[in-house]
Amino acid sequence: MPYIILYCAILFSGCSPTTHADFQNEMAMALAGINSGNTRITSQKQLASELAKNLVKQRQAPDNQEQVTSRSIKDERLNDTKDTYQTNFQKRIALALEKNKDNNLGVNNTSFEPESDAKVIVAPQASKSNIQYNKTNKIAEDDFALIIGISNYDEVTAVEFADNSAYEYKKLLMTTYGLPEENIIILVNKKATSGKIKSKLRLLTELTEKNSKIYFYYAGHGVPSRKGDAYILPVDMSADDVEVEPTLRLDSIYKKLANSKAKKIFAVVDSCFSGKDDNGKLLYKGVAPALMVKNIKPPSKMTLITASASKEFANDYQEQKHRMMSYFLIKNMATGEKDIKNTYEYIRKKVKRASLQKGFGYKQVPQLIESD
Repeated sequence: MPYIILYCAILFSGCSPTTHADFQNEMAMALAGINSGNTRITSQKQLASELAKNLVKQRQAPDNQEQVTSRSIKDERLNDTKDTYQTNFQKRIALALEKNKDNNLGVNNTSFEPESDAKVIVAPQASKSNIQYNKTNKIAEDDFALIIGISNYDEVTAVEFADNSAYEYKKLLMTTYGLPEENIIILVNKKATSGKIKSKLRLLTELTEKNSKIYFYYAGHGVPSRKGDAYILPVDMSADDVEVEPTLRLDSIYKKLANSKAKKIFAVVDSCFSGKDDNGKLLYKGVAPALMVKNIKPPSKMTLITASASKEFANDYQEQKHRMMSYFLIKNMATGEKDIKNTYEYIRKKVKRASLQKGFGYKQVPQLIESD
């Protein structure tokens, strides 16, 4: 079931909470997390008991989550959730319970409220999409993909459902386009660091052969630079410092892909470059981004679909638990549609209408850009 976990900055610090306010925040987070399931917590004793059970399960799990291989999309979601939330929340809350056992907490109800600076983290949610997949028997053994989806950032606000759409795009490539799972590199949330994105881009280009097709997919924050360049934003960077990584500039990524041996490249960028998040909040601290992103002409061999024009939003799609453009793109491609112009006309109409239903300020019109 969909859920939201609240946690405080102290969760990742090296020290335990020392004030009643700190502990109240951690208690609020614990209750929000556990109460999102079937168990309702009504006392400190019950909370400690439930956390103890979860910690036992965690100790039985592999130490290195990256060594856990799963051949199902569902397992990947669960592994990512367990690694992110069990480790960082259960250990800290258990420690807080032990160190504050003498505090008069008054935990007789579940109405704890976190302090105003609590950060909201969106856990991967089960998609409710109605996408029907046309399955292929063909194995595209020479085609490769790099999929990046970042919902939860270290430095900036969340991009809701970007991780869901990344997993769904992987399912699309495997089911309808015949890519073997081992040919798909996927970096979701905390795994999508600047270092890993750069290394996996290099690996992707090394893997390709002259008859290969490359699929590149990115859902997350886009950042307009002060010079008008467009950057993708890794999980471990902020808008203020991404310009120190020129390899994360979109035109640099496109050029690297085009320099590979692949005969065709299909790139999807579900991100806006307005300098704001889904709610209109600035990505640059204290700076109103009156920034114009240069039009990027894709290099030879490349077909590019972007979520919107440079000043428009790239919206979420709450009804389907996906990014809006990604949902309609995947839904159309899942039919086995071969003509990219037909796909574009479908998503252009669907996304424009769905975005305007949210409000005129949310208008979003995807863009199709093909090389000469």
